Amino acid sequence: MPGLPKSTLDYVQQGDKFFQWRGGEVSRLEALFDAIIALALTLIVVSVEVPSSFNELLATFRKLPAFAICFAILLMCWYYHFLFHRRYGLEDFPLVIMNAVLMFLVVFYVYPLKFLYKFLFDRQSTAITAEQMPMLMCMYSGGFIAIFGTLALMHLYAFKRRDRLGLSPNERLLTRQKIAELSVYVVFGVLSIVFAVLALPALAGLVYAFIGPVQGINGAWWGRKLDEEEVAA
Repeated sequence: MPGLPKSTLDYVQQGDKFFQWRGGEVSRLEALFDAIIALALTLIVVSVEVPSSFNELLATFRKLPAFAICFAILLMCWYYHFLFHRRYGLEDFPLVIMNAVLMFLVVFYVYPLKFLYKFLFDRQSTAITAEQMPMLMCMYSGGFIAIFGTLALMHLYAFKRRDRLGLSPNERLLTRQKIAELSVYVVFGVLSIVFAVLALPALAGLVYAFIGPVQGINGAWWGRKLDEEEVAA
């Protein structure tokens, strides 16, 4: 059911000017996903012990960049999920299944995620051969594709119910924008696997550096379409 109308000030305060939030109070499903993200973060730091010497403290700080990247990826996943449920308020059976799949993927993804970034920033304590690197990139990229692909499917599911939800033209445009944005992550994950299969693990990792610029271009393009929609209205 659509939420109550809100003033422009309400939209600005919630950081979503062009979208009426249809989600009510935080549901048990959202709370469960929050707990899964907390569990995933715990799994990332579970092997980090309290340093007993200054050298151990320095060694812990050397792992900080790896933890920061893992934290950022999980936080990004959490935000997409949070925004989806705030915007659409959908929690029917198909979405419960998609949420369950997403939660399973997040917990599993922690292991290749943590291993890869630990390898990048602390190679001395990471046991892996050059021959195993393509397989690691396939595991990492496979999880990357699965997580963002599931989020894209959730938004596609909401878009197909746009009439039932009563989405405005702006909201329909923003939903399509989110589907495109999430699909970009999937495409880069596929490219990474292609390079990994071709035994080019360095390129399989480097390809992720281009996500930011591509998403910037993608966001600017959809932003212009939104401006055009506003002018037409």
